[in-house]
Amino acid sequence: MRDIEFRGLTKERQWVYGYFCLIEQQPFIISSTADYSGNTRKEHSYYVERMVRVLSETVGQDTGLKDNDGNNLNWWEGDILSNERWIFVIVRDRGCFWAEDINRKGRHLLYEEAKTLPLAKVIGNIHETEVGTTRNEIRETKT
Repeated sequence: MRDIEFRGLTKERQWVYGYFCLIEQQPFIISSTADYSGNTRKEHSYYVERMVRVLSETVGQDTGLKDNDGNNLNWWEGDILSNERWIFVIVRDRGCFWAEDINRKGRHLLYEEAKTLPLAKVIGNIHETEVGTTRNEIRETKT
């Protein structure tokens, strides 16, 4: 089983990573540390290191996908990826991650695409990057 991790932008436009929770309808990312000391059983405790309020529209989940060597691809919901053929955005819908063409001409299950797109690179995300319809129309958003 994999750890489910989230990220979100603070109002200062800084990314924070960890667990996601809502407190009184306000979104927070909580980072924590596992404590395995002194446990003879496989149990452990988590200690909250920090809890940071984030902008709800920027919260995204790690896809958890790995490359052929078992390394995390570090692809997140909302990331914009590109390879030699196309540019796509990672979206989550119906409990699955999808690779959606930026022109909205189609979408494919990301799990299936990850096997055939080992050369895809993260070129931005929907919260910090403006995306046009061609590679030349991608630029950072000034906020």
